[in-house]
Amino acid sequence: MNLDDEVRDGYLITSEMKRVWAVEFNLLQQLLKVCRKHNLRVWIDAGTLIGAVRHGGFIPWDDDIDTVMLRDDYEKLCEVAPSEFKDPYFLQNIYSDRWYWTRHGQLRDKSTKMLPVNGKPHKSNNGIFIDIFVLDSIPNRAKQVYKMIRKLRKEKLRLKIAIVAMGFCPKWLYDKLQWDRKCFARYEKIFKKFKRPENRFLGKLTLHEREYLFDAEAYGETVELPFEGIMVPAPAGWDHVLTVNYGDYMTPRQLPTGHGKFIYDTSQAECLK
Repeated sequence: MNLDDEVRDGYLITSEMKRVWAVEFNLLQQLLKVCRKHNLRVWIDAGTLIGAVRHGGFIPWDDDIDTVMLRDDYEKLCEVAPSEFKDPYFLQNIYSDRWYWTRHGQLRDKSTKMLPVNGKPHKSNNGIFIDIFVLDSIPNRAKQVYKMIRKLRKEKLRLKIAIVAMGFCPKWLYDKLQWDRKCFARYEKIFKKFKRPENRFLGKLTLHEREYLFDAEAYGETVELPFEGIMVPAPAGWDHVLTVNYGDYMTPRQLPTGHGKFIYDTSQAECLK
């Protein structure tokens, strides 16, 4: 990837952001390599999917990479992660990082840093990351869907309380109780309880407080789309997925990212050497 300043679609992409992109691009390639080795399904998602469809790469004003996996494949990825992702790579979730509070996974480069401009750094690993969201099977009947979401929201509240409470625990007490991990395990168990072979929908329910429901057929097959000079896996029904998420996704909108503003340090990143 060329790391010089560049103007795309009238938007200046600085060399600094190009270096962040390069780290994220490398993380994506590491994830794809491991998933291909273990025959795990993974697709680009959200803004990254828009970028591939509309720009053939990053959205010029975007600052991250999003991917998504089916729960069974994601759980297998978590199993093989300790042996497959060697330093500086780290698959981060609530089980692998005590201070991590987000409900989806992230693959991080520990040789880098991203620190919030305003506020204190998180106690969790602060390396530059790519997101790994999870798709779950959703019941066909509305009554069952509402029941599932009601249970999930109840566990979300317990999980939030647990995360705050465990943050004040000394390490010996945390290691003994691990209340947040136990709450999250119950939270994930709900998804499995409602999984059925006949379910026609998939949901990305762990994304903040919003719920997204997709036709499972959209993910029935995989296609390859161009992204920054390589071909990456995308759901064959990408138009359906993007329409559900964004409506008119072909009209560019320079919206702020959901991560806030960060100061990045990529000086130790192997992919830039």
